[in-house]
Order: sequence, then C-alpha cells, then structure tokens
Amino acid sequence: LTPHRKATPSPPAAPPPPPLSEPDVAIVTQVAKEYKKAPLSVCELPVRSVGVQGDKRSYKAAIALSLAQETPAKDIDWPSLFAIARRIPSDVPGISRTCFMWGPPVAPSTSSQRDVTPTYCSQDVMDLLRKADAVVTAVMIKYKLEYSLSQVPVVLLPCAFDQPGARSIVIRPFITRDFMTGKPAVPGEEMPFDALEEMIKGVRAVPGIVRVCYDLTSKPPGTTEWE
Repeated sequence: LTPHRKATPSPPAAPPPPPLSEPDVAIVTQVAKEYKKAPLSVCELPVRSVGVQGDKRSYKAAIALSLAQETPAKDIDWPSLFAIARRIPSDVPGISRTCFMWGPPVAPSTSSQRDVTPTYCSQDVMDLLRKADAVVTAVMIKYKLEYSLSQVPVVLLPCAFDQPGARSIVIRPFITRDFMTGKPAVPGEEMPFDALEEMIKGVRAVPGIVRVCYDLTSKPPGTTEWE
C-alpha cells in the first residue's frame, strides 16, 4: 500500500514582473494614437509572454489596448489595430505581444493594472479554463471555423483588475501553413463578426472571468501559444 502523503502546499505567489520604463510606455501611447476612430488606452499586462527572437524564445511584456466605449466588433477599426500591433514591438523591443481588451480602460501605473490572482494548475483553475475553452470551441463548431483556423489557444491570465479572485482570458485565433510563421485571424475576414461577438459574450459570462482579450500578434514576434 502506498502510504498517505500530505498535499504539497502551493508555493508563494511570485511578484508581478517589473513594469516597462516610462519612455517605453510613452512610445506605445504615441503609437496608439494612430487609431483615429476613438482614443485608445494602453495597459501593460502584469505578465511576461513568450515570443520568438531569432532562433530563441524570449519572455517580454504584453500590452492590451482598450476603447473607452463598449464597441461592437463590426465597428472596431481592426486594420488600424493590427497595424499598431505590428509597430509596437518594432518601436519597443521589450514588448513581444499586443492584444485588444474589452471593458473599460485601465489606467497605467495603478493597482488595478498590477493586480493578479495567484494561479496554479489546480482543479478549480483548470475547470475555469475548460469552461472558457468550451465556449470558444462551441462557437467555432457552430460557424464551421475548426478547419479554416489553424489553432485557437484560449489562455488564462492571472489578471484580476481589482476583482478579488478573478482572472482574464486571451483568445488567440491563429492562421498558419507551417507553424513557423503565422498571423492572427482578422475579424470580418477569417473570423466572422457574429462568431467573435458570441465568443466574447460567452466567455465574459463565465463566473470568475473579468476581462477578455483578442491577440493581435503575428508570429514572429509572438509564438502561436502563450506561455
């Protein structure tokens, strides 16, 4: 018989990574002004995301862009967002990933921006991620996107944004031929607006999820998945 073992306690939560420098934030804010339909807010997510740099992986900052008003997917200027997402890593080498985030803007350098929920591979955390993933998968099947989209990672982030115990989700619809390079699916083209709206609405309705993001990053500089 195997002797009973006490459960190993979770390690202490690691502190969030150091924020970007003020000059870097100023550059990103200036680039975001290229979005002409409405002011874009810039939020540095309190994580480091894996990217591709030459033949090596790198772990750099991730940025989320937001609009002040809740805007239907069909009314968002996606070409401008993708252009901004391509430029940001070029102008600020310390950033490897850019997302669009639904919900009210988060002020930079505030407690809300740096707020995280300790997150481990526990049963409750995995169940939360499965619920969000099930929403996205069901919409993909409904709109017959399971073959046109190469991969759609659903990523759980520890970002709580002043909601105790909450977490956030990133949806990463990705198109590639060889997984060496690739691009995010463009809403209104490879990703139908109605499908995207259903994904966002469904994931936001999952208890414990406070924000939903859409990954705008090509590969390179971002990898297909998050890590």
